[in-house]
Amino acid sequence: MKLLKAFLCLTLLTILSCQKDANRSVCDQQIDDLKINQLQYLASQNSYRMRTYEPVYDALDKGLGLFSKYKQPAGWDYTHETLEDQLNKHNIRGLEFDIYYDPDGGLFYHRAGNRLVGEPTASSVSELNEPGFKILHQPDFDYMSHHYTFKSALEAVKNWSNANKNHLPLTILVEPKDDAYVSAATLLLPVDLLTRPKLITPAALDFIDKEIEEIFGKNAKKIITPDEVRGDFETLEEAILTNGWPKLKDARGKIMFVLANSGFEKSYYLNGHPSLTGRQMFTFSKPGKPECAFVRFNKPEKDLEEIQDLVAKGYMVRTLAEDGTKAAKEGDISQMEAAFASGAQIISTHYYRADERHKESEDWTDYTVQFPSGELAVVNFMNGDSSRASCPVRE
Repeated sequence: MKLLKAFLCLTLLTILSCQKDANRSVCDQQIDDLKINQLQYLASQNSYRMRTYEPVYDALDKGLGLFSKYKQPAGWDYTHETLEDQLNKHNIRGLEFDIYYDPDGGLFYHRAGNRLVGEPTASSVSELNEPGFKILHQPDFDYMSHHYTFKSALEAVKNWSNANKNHLPLTILVEPKDDAYVSAATLLLPVDLLTRPKLITPAALDFIDKEIEEIFGKNAKKIITPDEVRGDFETLEEAILTNGWPKLKDARGKIMFVLANSGFEKSYYLNGHPSLTGRQMFTFSKPGKPECAFVRFNKPEKDLEEIQDLVAKGYMVRTLAEDGTKAAKEGDISQMEAAFASGAQIISTHYYRADERHKESEDWTDYTVQFPSGELAVVNFMNGDSSRASCPVRE
């Protein structure tokens, strides 16, 4: 009798397990049949960045406080975990890298800001002497990074992707910069002591594509390119508005790069490459332009209806959950709520987890940007199939 009961229990457990597996399989298929613009997911802003070297930050705080026109760089007062931890532990599926052109190497090896605290300017970071794009937030002063070279960051992304072959497609924003923290810093240090970044030229933009190809290979299947999305359509915009984006099942394990550009950089990148033909990266653009597939809005409260309209039409939209550190200090979730309500597919934040200082200081709150139930991603209510909204989005 005991053997019969045990057999019946085992049979029932097997049936229930099979039903659960079958339901999961149906759910996974429903999600994978969505197109990649029919999801919402989180991205980290300035993903590479570590908090400013504290003595330099304090020196800027005190020094610039002497000038009523200038304030401390309060927006720098945050830090990120490693790229791998962001991807593995915090549901991040979008990254952002600020890059500076350094074709000969060594341009950012010395950090003039260290003069403010009487420390050597030499960084002792050998990678900074290598030729190629460097990753940092501001030369001389805000230079702490998990990865000092663009290629090192790309290698880390590639390794993670290869180890997680079924992951949701990653979106990587690449922002080439040629500015320096000069306007305020020259009040404290002579301008001739500060690093002068190289200008972003057409050759520099070509070099970005080259470095991506060096890590991932030419015509890499792992990269979703504008050519792939455009297909046989005349323009990229026509393709995404008519045929739409790839399905998730065809995009898993892949990466999209987006040039987070200003106007002149976009024009350089498009020159000789109409509708981004032959390019590795998409660009942020404006509806009506032949290359337009990605659009950027930094103020979702202000632009809520326009974002919703463009998402419904088929564009990919990136917006910000907060601006700087203010929301984390005040606990203001209004911009975050607007970002989620906008339907923007890519929601960027510094705070995929709360700032640790909220546990000890009243100056900080437990402000955190995550989906309500901690989901990795959700079906986009603006353009996704609502019948699939209850299905979890995995990996």
